[in-house]
Amino acid sequence: MQKKVVKNLLVFLVIVLLIMSNITFWIKYKKREKEEKIRNHIVYKNGEQYDKEIKYYNTINYNNLKKMLNQEDAITLAVIDNSSRTYDKFLEMINKVAFYKNTNIYLLEISKLSKKNEIAFYELDDELKELESDYIIIIKNKKVIAKVVIDKEEINNIIKSME
Repeated sequence: MQKKVVKNLLVFLVIVLLIMSNITFWIKYKKREKEEKIRNHIVYKNGEQYDKEIKYYNTINYNNLKKMLNQEDAITLAVIDNSSRTYDKFLEMINKVAFYKNTNIYLLEISKLSKKNEIAFYELDDELKELESDYIIIIKNKKVIAKVVIDKEEINNIIKSME
């Protein structure tokens, strides 16, 4: 009789521990999910002055990009490689375009992607492999609907036009 009570008590404790661990993992998952959410729209106050120290674009990693590809909204994605000669100027241009045009631009750095994620990114569109770094694409429904390649000389002209 005493063995049966002990056995039932152990089974009960195991069940309680499993339920508690599931609840704990669920809470941690929900908390992490909230932290990973990406701003979908940025609104600047009228009269706000451009500050070159503030990033007005959003950096994004490939995992968050994959999540966003399932949405119905179009995504403006600036693709850059830190080995590019115009890396700093392109970032400045993207920052100014995001501020002055009040556009939500996501920045993806190809050099920070793993080989697997880089291959998956280039599979979105065959023409992406042929493009040099520093370009802007618009993606909707997992398809690239627009590509904007900016000449290296034009980057400075765009920056100056927004001042």
